[in-house]
Amino acid sequence: QKASQNTSKVDTYKISFTMSGTEGGDSVKMRGSMRYQAKPPAFSMAFSDISSGGQTVPGGMQMIVVGNTLYMKMPFLTQVTGGKPWMKFSQSDLRRDKNLKEITQSGDQVNPQLLTKMFTTSKDVKSAGKEAVGGLQTTHYTGTFTNKDALTALSPRERKQAAEFLGNEGEKVAFDLWVDDQQLPRKLVMKSLPGAREKMAMTMLFGGYGEPMNIKAPSPDQVGKAPRQLLS
Repeated sequence: QKASQNTSKVDTYKISFTMSGTEGGDSVKMRGSMRYQAKPPAFSMAFSDISSGGQTVPGGMQMIVVGNTLYMKMPFLTQVTGGKPWMKFSQSDLRRDKNLKEITQSGDQVNPQLLTKMFTTSKDVKSAGKEAVGGLQTTHYTGTFTNKDALTALSPRERKQAAEFLGNEGEKVAFDLWVDDQQLPRKLVMKSLPGAREKMAMTMLFGGYGEPMNIKAPSPDQVGKAPRQLLS
């Protein structure tokens, strides 16, 4: 409860994360980082490693979401953007393209403010002792929650965000959470992600609470319009 209350007051944070699992029978691995700021609302994500079925995405992927606009950078796509490193997608593009919508929702899936609220619905959470994380003393908690119960802890706006990725209402999700002496999350391990169609595990390390993030849209001269074929 304290972690949820204190995290909800945070205006900025950063995360490093790793994901691994299967999709469509193929092994999937991702490694990346995220930065978030509440004012003005924006977040950025950088995937340094993305692989699926033994194939990697050359150069990884970066994205910046500022307000209702998504900017994406994938080096191998510069040939369709006139040599510009970034592509721009408007709100109307996001509405009609399911894949783009899923990309922007990835920010919600690692949002500690949403996650800790959902964890408060756990009926079996318990302390697993004291451990050091990144040089800080933390308390390790373990527990489970169901997607159905998780939604009851959220506001209507948050419920709409979370409902997009939570999936099966009866699904039970296990978590391990490490919280520092300020009752802020420092590490989170989830062996199955809410709403994932197949098995997918994630480890997250949190920091940068209250630090300036200065997340901005790329310079206009570095942005090309996304080609129509990507939205068809």
